[in-house]
Amino acid sequence: MLTGLGLPAKRWTAARALGTGYLVAGLLCLLTILFPYADRPLAVAPVLGLLGLVGGALGILGGSRVPSRVVVVGTYLAVAMVCLIVRGALTESGQVLNATILTWLAVFAAWFWTRRQLVGLLATMAVLLAAAMLTSDFAFRPTGYLVVVANVAVLALVLHHMVHDARRDADHDQLTGMLVRSAFLRRTADAMTAARRSGESLVLVVVDLDGFKAVNDTRGHAEGDRLLAEVAARWRATLGPGHLGGRLGGDEFVFLLRRTDLDAASAVLRRMAVASGDTRWSHGATTWERENLATWLGRTDRALYADKRARRSDLDDVA
Repeated sequence: MLTGLGLPAKRWTAARALGTGYLVAGLLCLLTILFPYADRPLAVAPVLGLLGLVGGALGILGGSRVPSRVVVVGTYLAVAMVCLIVRGALTESGQVLNATILTWLAVFAAWFWTRRQLVGLLATMAVLLAAAMLTSDFAFRPTGYLVVVANVAVLALVLHHMVHDARRDADHDQLTGMLVRSAFLRRTADAMTAARRSGESLVLVVVDLDGFKAVNDTRGHAEGDRLLAEVAARWRATLGPGHLGGRLGGDEFVFLLRRTDLDAASAVLRRMAVASGDTRWSHGATTWERENLATWLGRTDRALYADKRARRSDLDDVA
């Protein structure tokens, strides 16, 4: 039975991370008014400081309610503000020092964004920083510019690669290649949020192998692992694009079929049955009725055990 979701709360969202950066930057801008690091404070410091405080409050308080496109706009706005600070720097050393603030934004994007989004942001940083340094009161120093841009880009791309690999390893079951329970539930929750806006239909399928305990007991756990890995690989090959497959634990698997009704889901299940060969399994399939994830999983789980009881009854009748 599915007892408890084990779905971690998404406390540290992209909006909150960006909001924290805005808040710290805003406070630092206001601090330079009281303690300028040159003869006079930066002219735009009060405006940027207030924008930082407002953006920080919105991001931190809004959290997961902040749309992703707003986070993207906020990130690009932050890049523009940093480049504005670089352009208005009162010393050459201050110009380079302020340019290094872009590192934080690149690290943020490396953690939360896709590679394509990250590359787009890095390209924008390079262009805006060049424009800021070329139009400042100081002579353009190509070496200083290239040092900043190269360091920010290399750091961000290496970090993104490491994060991507770590997430892939953490999200996938090593034996079956399916998503682990927590990753499947997280992605299903995201799909439900998207479907609530778009109105697309979703079908959840829970599958449990029949007689798997007997395989472990009579032929050994190594044979049981081989069976799980083999059938999971065949199922993954039958799933269409956009669908998700996960392992809940033991011999119990779960699938999310997107833009699918029960009739279409039945066709997917028939393909899975053909791909399974001699391996038999029971399943429960339900459409999403706009309930929460725990309720939906529980309803699908009950459908699975109803199918198990029906299969046992059929076998008893045959006997």
